[in-house]
Amino acid sequence: HGAAGIISLTPATPTRHHRGRVKQGQCEVRRRPRWRHLSEESRAMKLCVFAKSTLAHRTGGMEVQGRLLTEALVRLSHQVIVITTSHPDGQERDVHANGVRIRFLPDAPPGVYSRRWWTVSARAFEQLCREEDVDVVVSQSAAAFGVLDRLEGRPLVVNVYGSTPAGTFASEWRGVSS
Repeated sequence: HGAAGIISLTPATPTRHHRGRVKQGQCEVRRRPRWRHLSEESRAMKLCVFAKSTLAHRTGGMEVQGRLLTEALVRLSHQVIVITTSHPDGQERDVHANGVRIRFLPDAPPGVYSRRWWTVSARAFEQLCREEDVDVVVSQSAAAFGVLDRLEGRPLVVNVYGSTPAGTFASEWRGVSS
């Protein structure tokens, strides 16, 4: 796939760009202009997004942002697979929502980081990479921690939540190590 699929994620703050103004609190994903000459197919990427929780688990800022981001990427012709903890209702099959494929891992406690989550999410990622070409890994907070040694050169995008990145990761790690 290569560099033809590079995207830029613009911040959710007021900014001016060639198409006008982005309103506060909105998330926009747009391609870098220099790739416009390429076909949609050659620009499309497959992204694997790791999230400890989705809107199926709870309604919060990280979960809402995750849905907005993944659905925006699908609208830009990318394929998105979300790997997350078990469904609160015990559902074990992949769910397709607005073009996004969500894989609930039944062996990981729902909505929390745990040693089990790191293990089963890494195993699920390895299986996914055997079945499909994954171009980019996206981590909602520390969710992709378990696959850092399995990226094999794939770019990693981390969306950090909280007041400081160090505080967010320290807080999440304390939850796992206790």
